[in-house]
Amino acid sequence: MLDIDRISEAWVPMSDLRGRPWAESAVWGALWLLSTGDTPQWLADHQPSRIRKRLRSLRPSGLLWAVRNRAEVHRFRASATVLEGLQSELLLTGVAAVGRDPDPLRLEGYLTPDRFEWIREDFPLVPDRSGNVVLRVSEFAALVEGDSMPLAFAAADMSESDDRLDAERGLLLIDDLLREFNDHPRSWLSVPDIARAVADELERGDDVFALRVLANALSAARSLTAPADVVRFLQEPSSTGDRRWDVLLAAVVARECRLRGIRAPDWTDLQGLEPWWFPALVDESLIPLTVQRTPPELASRGVWLDERALEAV
Repeated sequence: MLDIDRISEAWVPMSDLRGRPWAESAVWGALWLLSTGDTPQWLADHQPSRIRKRLRSLRPSGLLWAVRNRAEVHRFRASATVLEGLQSELLLTGVAAVGRDPDPLRLEGYLTPDRFEWIREDFPLVPDRSGNVVLRVSEFAALVEGDSMPLAFAAADMSESDDRLDAERGLLLIDDLLREFNDHPRSWLSVPDIARAVADELERGDDVFALRVLANALSAARSLTAPADVVRFLQEPSSTGDRRWDVLLAAVVARECRLRGIRAPDWTDLQGLEPWWFPALVDESLIPLTVQRTPPELASRGVWLDERALEAV
């Protein structure tokens, strides 16, 4: 079962573990296409059409499997002083290449084999499988201009991060790039989307339709199986503007996770309501039955709602 705490180990379902990893030229061509939309000059005449066809057939997890041999990876331990001197020698990747503030005590980048040999001789780097320096070595690094890697490379590298949130962001970036490349927008709502839709209905004063929006969105999300889709669905939402609905949303997402057999994200652990709330109660005589039919994730948070109200209508 998918465990959000170990999500980086579940990016690639068994159904996607097919075929050999792509040749390095094809890997770089595919990630370059996703990043820039341009066909790289180094590809042979037959490769661009084949790569485009493959990209149209792959989910994010399948692509990450196919491009896993994009470079030779070396890990080291180094001091902060060494990191500072080494940074300008690399094509930065991962978090540092996507516009987010990187960890100043970690460094990840690409370089060519000859550059790698020079760095090994001139910088005091200690081999360490859990080290704070990740060097990705490939001849193709010589083709990259600037000081950082194109977005698809950085996203693929982020998806392998030991940091769960960075790994999730990398997977979602790959998903975004594939959807844009294939002109294939999402047809379902993530939890942040649901929160915004509920907030709109609450602003109109329509609590009944807000609950219907929630139920229908949950029903649609139950068909999601790809890791990228599950991760995107479970992203932390903004407030609906009503704490009762924030707690309800957190509770029903926790319930969906239990039914899927995965760990609920931390943001669902909200303090319960006082006094209790009955979102859909129309007759006080139904309180005992509503209490009986309320899922435990809602009941423990002071929200009492017949679980049948969480089905699509």
